Amino acid sequence: MILLFVGYGLVHSTDALAQRYLKNIIPDQNRISFTTSDDTHVRAEITSQSAPEDYLSNQTWYFWYHKDTIIQAQGAYNGKLLHGEYKEFFSNWKPKVDGTFRYGKKVGEWKFWDDNGYLRKIGHWRGGHETGRFRLYNDKGALVQKGKMKKGEVDEKDHRLSKFLNKITALFQKPLFKSASQLEERQIHGN
Repeated sequence: MILLFVGYGLVHSTDALAQRYLKNIIPDQNRISFTTSDDTHVRAEITSQSAPEDYLSNQTWYFWYHKDTIIQAQGAYNGKLLHGEYKEFFSNWKPKVDGTFRYGKKVGEWKFWDDNGYLRKIGHWRGGHETGRFRLYNDKGALVQKGKMKKGEVDEKDHRLSKFLNKITALFQKPLFKSASQLEERQIHGN
């Protein structure tokens, strides 16, 4: 009987130790859910922990939650930071926005849809800035532009290369002859 009690105490104290350890590793997260005045449904995760001091920057936009509102400001925050999955839906529950926050900063892949359900943009974020590959789609879901961003602006090296490749692609997509008669005329004259 004493062994059972000691065994239970050992398991119980180990469990408490594991919980304290996990609390230090995994931030205190809560899920929120609300509908905005324009009937957008928001599902997000927030944390009551403060951002690490070395994580704050005056050049970065932070997003936080306060009274059924997502607020953003540059360089500071005053509420529960968004931290984890973030999703918005139109009133018909079609997806509108899907992304991830880390201590109030956008990180990872973000997707944006229009109210007809077409994907309009895929972008990548690092440290609160749009950085990396992006793709833009038209109102029918067809790719219209792709490129690379660097801290929220189109990467000029990638932009110049992209413009050059677009011109080359367009050149090869144009017909060499406007009509069959031009083709015959060219063959006759050897041009």
